[in-house]
Amino acid sequence: MFIANGLLLLQFISYASGVPPLVRVGAIFSNHPGMYNSEMAFRYAIHRLNMDKSLLPETTVDYYIEYVNRFDSFETVQKVCKLIRVGVQAIFSPTDSVLATHINSVCDALDIPNIGRSAHDFSINVYPSQKYVNYAFNDVIQYLNWTRFGILHEKENGILNLHQLSRSFHGEVHMRQVSRGSYLSALNEFKGKEIHNIIIDTNSNGISILLKNV
Repeated sequence: MFIANGLLLLQFISYASGVPPLVRVGAIFSNHPGMYNSEMAFRYAIHRLNMDKSLLPETTVDYYIEYVNRFDSFETVQKVCKLIRVGVQAIFSPTDSVLATHINSVCDALDIPNIGRSAHDFSINVYPSQKYVNYAFNDVIQYLNWTRFGILHEKENGILNLHQLSRSFHGEVHMRQVSRGSYLSALNEFKGKEIHNIIIDTNSNGISILLKNV
């Protein structure tokens, strides 16, 4: 099982295109006894990737490892931030679900790929840069020929860079920051202004409530 764990990382990086000469990858492991298998697989995967030049002939993968107490979420976040300051381009999460939750939260906020595994399966979350997400939205808006639209968002740092998107659009844009309690009032405001095209950037937990009011 731990060999497969390492091969997941190997496969993820080897499929990358246009990679730079040096790729930095970080990993967080628990300092709890008996948790060494995942770390060994991680080190083996990096070693194998660097040895097999048919995969990434012009690139070397370097890794940075931090150890944390699985019951200390603050320390975990601090160690993730330390890896980010070093310049890692992806972070490998351990099997421990408590640690993985905090690591994934930071990666989600900063658009950093997070490679994780549980006792039964694997997952890879690859977050595209906001710049490219904005490009995609801008292309769709132009294709649909929208001249005015509204944006409902919950967070300032959601999937969209709101100010960049509004500046790149030559038309009428109405942005409203909402919460579960203000969905209806924001939608009624848009309806009163006859705004029928809306981009929604909200928490997935409340999307069903919002859509019921559309």
